[in-house]
Amino acid sequence: MTEQVVIDYAYEFKKRVDDELHRRGWIYKDLAKAMGVNSDVVTNAFKQFGSKNKPYQTRQKIRELLDIQDI
Repeated sequence: MTEQVVIDYAYEFKKRVDDELHRRGWIYKDLAKAMGVNSDVVTNAFKQFGSKNKPYQTRQKIRELLDIQDI
């Protein structure tokens, strides 16, 4: 996967999360609370990309909680 593909994927994922949060009337702090984590954990999930790390696991939980299907 090229760097640009990763960047594009990250942008699209964040956009879908933002859209769903807006639809629910939530902010990132609400998302973190619903997940039972600190808001920094959610922020890091959008800053760090890899397939076998804590931010990856956080993104998986976000997908489940917000019912976001893979791109």
